[in-house]
Amino acid sequence: MSALAIPGAAGVPVALRAGLLALSALLLNLPAGAWRVRSRRGSLSWVAAIHAPIPFAFLLRRLLGLSLWFVALTLVFAVAGQVAGGRLWPPRPRAS
Repeated sequence: MSALAIPGAAGVPVALRAGLLALSALLLNLPAGAWRVRSRRGSLSWVAAIHAPIPFAFLLRRLLGLSLWFVALTLVFAVAGQVAGGRLWPPRPRAS
């Protein structure tokens, strides 16, 4: 358990904490994925859309008292959220 963890988080089953982390990573990345597909690839906005949710996922993992082993789970669900967000809210066609 890290010093940053929520008191009492150790009493919650690891599977439940891991599921909360995975769901949060997915939901945090939905709007970021929509932002990413509207940005020009390689631009500062595009890079920010990919990296903006990372500190929140890191903080949540630490607060839940989960180890570094759960970074891979977070990464998988973050990528899924980026892809899903880009498909749920595709860029609008430009008016000519």
